[in-house]
Amino acid sequence: MIQKFLIASLLLAVTSGGLASSAVAEGPRASLRSNVNADTDNTAQNVRDKNDDRALTADDQSMTDESQTKVLGTVRRAVVGIPHLSINGQNIKIMVDDKTVTLRGPVASGEERATIESSVKKAAPSLAVRNELEVAK
Repeated sequence: MIQKFLIASLLLAVTSGGLASSAVAEGPRASLRSNVNADTDNTAQNVRDKNDDRALTADDQSMTDESQTKVLGTVRRAVVGIPHLSINGQNIKIMVDDKTVTLRGPVASGEERATIESSVKKAAPSLAVRNELEVAK
């Protein structure tokens, strides 16, 4: 009974134009992708960082020490748990080595930059924080 209802509802939605063909083809995230603007794309920064031998990237982390992995997880949870953080703020790069947490990437404002740094310092009080976050223009 329920199965027949679901099939009938789906057929009705498709035949009446209730489902856009792109939404069916691309899935539920299609509308999310359409809302992303060019400001959230930091591909150019990633290329710059990859080609700069002085820039620390995630590939430079040894992560052989289990404690570094735990610190990285704790710091990432602290950042993602900040209310009203921009998408860029949630997606910053976080690198952990023996004595330092490095933060890289674009953020929405100077206030967001300071808030992230403060949260990271609380999450990993025994490590230095190197804040290389850039306010997006």
